[in-house]
Amino acid sequence: MIRKCIIQLLLCLLATALIFGCGDGSSSETDDSSSSDGDTDGDSDTDGDSDSDADSDTDGDSDADGDSDTDGDSDTDGDSDTDGDSDTDGDSDTDGDSDTDGDSDADGDSDSDGDSDSDVSAFDWVTTWVSSQQLVEDKNKPQNNLSNKILRQVGRLTLGGEKFRFEFSNENGNGALTINAAGVAKATGNGGIDASTHTPITFGGSESVTIEQGKRVMSDEVEVTFENDIDISVTLQLGSVPSNLTGHPGARMTSFIANGSDVAAQSIQAVEKLERWYFWSQIDTYTFGDAYSIVVFGDSITDGLGSDPDHSNRWVNVFAQRLLANDATKHVAVLNHGVGGNTVVNGGLGVPLSNRYERDLLGPLKVKQVIIMEGVNDLGAGASAASIRGVFEKCINTAHDKGIQIVGGTIMPFGHYTSYYNNGSAAQRNELNQWINDTASFDAVIDFAEIVADPQNPEYMAANFKGEWDGLHPCPDGHRMIGEAIDLSLFEGIE
Repeated sequence: MIRKCIIQLLLCLLATALIFGCGDGSSSETDDSSSSDGDTDGDSDTDGDSDSDADSDTDGDSDADGDSDTDGDSDTDGDSDTDGDSDTDGDSDTDGDSDTDGDSDADGDSDSDGDSDSDVSAFDWVTTWVSSQQLVEDKNKPQNNLSNKILRQVGRLTLGGEKFRFEFSNENGNGALTINAAGVAKATGNGGIDASTHTPITFGGSESVTIEQGKRVMSDEVEVTFENDIDISVTLQLGSVPSNLTGHPGARMTSFIANGSDVAAQSIQAVEKLERWYFWSQIDTYTFGDAYSIVVFGDSITDGLGSDPDHSNRWVNVFAQRLLANDATKHVAVLNHGVGGNTVVNGGLGVPLSNRYERDLLGPLKVKQVIIMEGVNDLGAGASAASIRGVFEKCINTAHDKGIQIVGGTIMPFGHYTSYYNNGSAAQRNELNQWINDTASFDAVIDFAEIVADPQNPEYMAANFKGEWDGLHPCPDGHRMIGEAIDLSLFEGIE
């Protein structure tokens, strides 16, 4: 009996030793979590193995829980992530910094906890300015050769931000374009800049870049703060420049050409001034995640002929300012892709809408709506309403295929403009306008013709819109009144 008790006691001691003294600690819980699957961060662990912290997966397998994977294997997004931070955009991120495309770390800073920030959608890239590029005609080229010159140009932002990217184009060049240095600053007028805001623009970490013919180049991110609706100045120190220039003749903003090499100079001694943009095609800004852009297609009316130079008071600018001041649309950028002398079908100046539509619609970022108000140059050249309608129908289908709403704009009256106006062109305008107003294919319509028409004679522009201009293009007050007449509710509540 005594022997039996001793044996039972020894067995109890042995069991106790096995429980408390023989384990190596590898399977013990490291906190007070009661998770039954050995997940110590309080979250479910979908790989069935223990997960010893909030973000790393130490089982040697790919991590399926959406956190960063520190075991050296590929992340679950199918690409290698070697910088130690979460990369969810499907691209390789090897720069050692947080991913700045608005996916992984929305605040633009590296995230020290190894997880993606919870405010992923707080900021994103959106296009805030464009100029539709074309082969510059000889009459619109500068008298000075641009090679080895300073070129300072001014543009009006719609949405501001704290980071920007700048695109330059040589798509119509007949040789390479070299930019030796570039910078951006707040413009102060007459070619001057606020030197305290000057920031270099770089390309792949270099201050210079060569753009091959037929190509565009986007700059690195530039960390500088600009407010909404201000003029900024982009200064280029050019190297070799092809004889065929890419640009936008209808800038309505003065550009300055000078000798020298200092892109940061507060003022420059211009050897030539002209209202043209060269090579500068797009600006993107990093701003609120709900921001988006509206692209406006048109001809010289949209491009601003009749407005005041250096005032950015086109009807498109007035419309953009109203959107910014309206709480429901305060994060909306308006992109002016108007081209003077442009046509819808063929001919005209620049690239016809039928050929440039996809380039100019799908190139900018986060486009959710598009406005088309174009066709008067076609009608003036004898085109039929049916031919213009055919292009518009393709434009509608392209927009809808991309999930973009499209707003049609009626053609303004041009009775005063005798080189365009006759009974035939008037009839075709009325036929086209009736279709634009009646079709269900457009998501909405702006009746520009009704806005500007003389109530007593609707084939003519009203005197207060015409002013001293030609009756095809509105005067500055006319531009203002057009921009003020647009119903902003057409652009509210866009998802």
